[in-house]
Amino acid sequence: MATIIVQAAPARTGVDLTAQAVACTGGGDKFLPTKNNELVAIINGDASPHTVSITQETTVDGVTPAAKQITVPAGHTVVFGPFPSNYVDSNGFVNFTYDAVTSLKIAVFQPA
Repeated sequence: MATIIVQAAPARTGVDLTAQAVACTGGGDKFLPTKNNELVAIINGDASPHTVSITQETTVDGVTPAAKQITVPAGHTVVFGPFPSNYVDSNGFVNFTYDAVTSLKIAVFQPA
């Protein structure tokens, strides 16, 4: 699982998500939240939609909730977040997996 670096808050002049994004990793990706208000952008350059799964770590009454799944349509960019503490694992990371990583990129950034 690759660790994604959280980017600084975008300036008023904007942020080029495509330039800041890195290729998604087949084994999944993770990031270390600092304020639990980070946003994730998934850029899908593929001709097919892809599903991103975000692991929920907190159990409720002994049951771990299913992963949150977000579908990113073909040729689209989807931004989502923030991630409250129930998404943070015992090592402090938020974890993502993908149904496939063909032409899929990820960027994590801190909002202003």
